[in-house]
Amino acid sequence: LQYIHPADSVKLGQAELVVIDEAAAIPLPLVKNLLGPYLVFMASTINGYEGTGRSLSLKLIQQLRQQSAQTQVTMTAENKSTATAKLASARTLHEVSLHESIRYAPGDPVEKWLNDLLCLDCLNITRIISGCPLPETCDLYYVNRDTLFCYHRASEVFLQRLMALYVASHYKNSPNDLQMLSDAPAHHLFCLLPPVPPTQNSLPEVLAVVQVCMEGEISRQSIMNSLSRGKKASGDLIPWTISEQ
Repeated sequence: LQYIHPADSVKLGQAELVVIDEAAAIPLPLVKNLLGPYLVFMASTINGYEGTGRSLSLKLIQQLRQQSAQTQVTMTAENKSTATAKLASARTLHEVSLHESIRYAPGDPVEKWLNDLLCLDCLNITRIISGCPLPETCDLYYVNRDTLFCYHRASEVFLQRLMALYVASHYKNSPNDLQMLSDAPAHHLFCLLPPVPPTQNSLPEVLAVVQVCMEGEISRQSIMNSLSRGKKASGDLIPWTISEQ
């Protein structure tokens, strides 16, 4: 048993089994380099507050599914005995999903409360409309965060829909992201909504959501103090980079 750094895939030439834990936390090109002519186990948490991202399920797993399907099609009776076919058959994809919680009993109300509070179970939200309206008929709205986080029932439903889009499309989304969305002074939220009839009395479907961060406004004294310590504060990536030139 030996630990290999993800960047040292060249050391896996004699490996028989490679186990990659939380594979979504590793850059996708490095994960692809770890795949080889040996048995590979990959594990990743894609939901909940310990989720490490969805790059594995959105990109790599989709590619492996396609390759596995093509392998099954090309595996004919004539080439099953060839070395190429044996190598192809070794790349067959098998998926196993774990749904039972480790820290909670099934149906634990504490887990449900935590999921509702931190929007951890928002992937189960069903879409109301199918397809997408014409772009010229849609409207872009600026979201008032005080209203969004006012604990009103309609606001909670709207927030869950926003987070569902984030979790379903973004590579990583944690409770820290939700906290930053709620009260970070430099962050602003916009959402794209379909046409809303005047008589509609229900919440519209959210088509897209954009979180914008206004960077800058760093004082000269703050820059000099950070440069003298050799450290810089998090955020404001572009202004910090320009100030160091």
